[in-house]
Amino acid sequence: MVAPVESGTHSTSPPRYCGGNIDCKELVRGSSLFLPISVEGALFSIGEGHALQGDGESAGTAIECRMDVVDITLRVRDDMKLTMPRANTPAGWITFGFMRI
Repeated sequence: MVAPVESGTHSTSPPRYCGGNIDCKELVRGSSLFLPISVEGALFSIGEGHALQGDGESAGTAIECRMDVVDITLRVRDDMKLTMPRANTPAGWITFGFMRI
């Protein structure tokens, strides 16, 4: 999740324009997740690994697992003007449709 523009305490759930609890089974090794940056110098956080899951958490749970090794590269892309998260995965491009709150 990238810091949202609104001040205050923020939960990662539900997912929204700045990221959050994006539970998408297509986000696998080799995927690129693009998040809009709304705040200059925004911080980034990642967590909650899943061993297996469908899309979303309709029951409120998934099979959680440790994240012993996470190889991630963060890069600011000035050429992408995003208002919502997008992803490029081995399965293809994904456009997420999250409600603004």
